[in-house]
Amino acid sequence: MAPWAGVVGRRLRPQVYSLLHGATVFRGLLSSRAPSTTATYAAHWRRWERFCALRNRAGARPLTPWTATPEDVADYLVHLSPHVQIRTVQPYLSCINSAYLDCGLAAVANHRRVKQMRTYLERVQQSREETEHIVPVSAKAMRGLLDNAYRRFANRATPLSLGELRVLRGALAVLVCYLSGSRPLAIQRLEPNNLRVVSSKLVVLTRTESKTAPNSTQFRDAPGRRPVLLHLKDNKLTDLLHIFRARRDSGGHSSRFYFSLHLEDLKGGAFTLWFAAAFELLGEHPPAGSKYTPKSLRHGMATAAYLAGAPMLSIQSLGGWSLGADTVSRVYIRADYVLEPDMLYFFSHLNPQNTQDYTAAAAAARAFAGRGTAGSF
Repeated sequence: MAPWAGVVGRRLRPQVYSLLHGATVFRGLLSSRAPSTTATYAAHWRRWERFCALRNRAGARPLTPWTATPEDVADYLVHLSPHVQIRTVQPYLSCINSAYLDCGLAAVANHRRVKQMRTYLERVQQSREETEHIVPVSAKAMRGLLDNAYRRFANRATPLSLGELRVLRGALAVLVCYLSGSRPLAIQRLEPNNLRVVSSKLVVLTRTESKTAPNSTQFRDAPGRRPVLLHLKDNKLTDLLHIFRARRDSGGHSSRFYFSLHLEDLKGGAFTLWFAAAFELLGEHPPAGSKYTPKSLRHGMATAAYLAGAPMLSIQSLGGWSLGADTVSRVYIRADYVLEPDMLYFFSHLNPQNTQDYTAAAAAARAFAGRGTAGSF
């Protein structure tokens, strides 16, 4: 006998259940169910009954534990999500399925609507967890990464080994991602001709922002699809880009993407490996109880540019966010951070009050617009 409240008989119908509702009959176990499973299912079934009762009190469509549709089970998952990790919710669904199957009904919790809702809620919870613990990469860390990479690779008398080339690749990909506020996938899939050094202090990035999966043909709105100008205080980044490209091309590393090497298959998590390589070079660690991930770069850019005095529209345009939306101020900018000198090193040219840097950046932008791609590689 299955341990379902008020159920007597393996082929009991929902109409009969309504007559027996409220009874608590647990008369035995199926031989395939261990006592621990029975106890777990009984607790989950009581929670499912409470949800049905709550729905009825709310004045919604009458619902009993035995008359649920896939949409009702999906609503149940939404009800559970504030209290339960959705990735651990399978016992709740198995309880409902077992009850229905024991009574000759379809396993309603196996419906694709339920699976879709479960996948969606898992992603929401994961994103929320990551955002709670992710801290922006500091401008000081990015300045240290640039300086370390320059000291290690800029004045080499011997060619870089393949291992060193990969370390340099990771550092450059992270720096370009940070300076442009790009999504990591956009940098990972950056085409060879879409990153150009125009002068010793100006790099032009033309990115096509992937909206979903790497193979998706859908793209984001206009801000991220036009050329983005990266204005630099010195020639360190441009020198490193020249070194990387020269070493990559001399080694026969013809590739589909700017940062991929010969015969390298760039999978979805490639940028995460580059990120790890860059921070291994830097030796930087996040504060206790938090973590750095590739998302930390966009958080770091938005926070640093804001504290450096950049207008919100300039930050949104640089990072490819929707203009006028509150996403940047609500999610990406950390109000508890304070201005650091290295923030000005990277983003002072975005501040209209910083007349010298802002004017120089505007002049460089006009000159680039006037000559197109001339002088780039």
